[in-house]
Amino acid sequence: HYPGSHCAPSLLIGLINMFMFTAREPGFVVDETRVGGNLVELEGCYLTQWYPGQSIVEAILVLIAVICVPIMLFGKPIAFIMGQKKHKKAHAENITVRANVLSEETEIAANGNGKAEAGEHSSGGGGGAHHGENFGDVMVHQAIHTIEYVLVCVSHTASYLRLWALSLAHARKS
Repeated sequence: HYPGSHCAPSLLIGLINMFMFTAREPGFVVDETRVGGNLVELEGCYLTQWYPGQSIVEAILVLIAVICVPIMLFGKPIAFIMGQKKHKKAHAENITVRANVLSEETEIAANGNGKAEAGEHSSGGGGGAHHGENFGDVMVHQAIHTIEYVLVCVSHTASYLRLWALSLAHARKS
């Protein structure tokens, strides 16, 4: 039951409570208790949970936001390393070296066709799967994106706080 506009939930306080994991009462009234035909409202009814199970949903959302940081930081570099290992393994399995001890001749066969020469089988650096990028470049790139993500989250929070302060100042003047 929603008693009226004086119990309207505060979005800013709700967001602060979400990140602080503050325990709040569910609902706006005291267990459907009636006094004189009217429901008894909780004190500070505007600070209560807005819907059943809200604390669980909020905890999951905060955990997802926190888990995104290491995933963003290490996801692409780990995939890069795994791709390099797969690329090296594929090249190692397809190369055959034949050496004739009597004539001192060697032959390197890539893909079993016997037509490759010694300089063709490896490009060095191991970055063929990622167009010449090396691990350091990928890690720095991901670190920059992760820092940017965190700064944007903090910036949006600061913007909400500025709007809140502006609305408070406006309310005082009115």
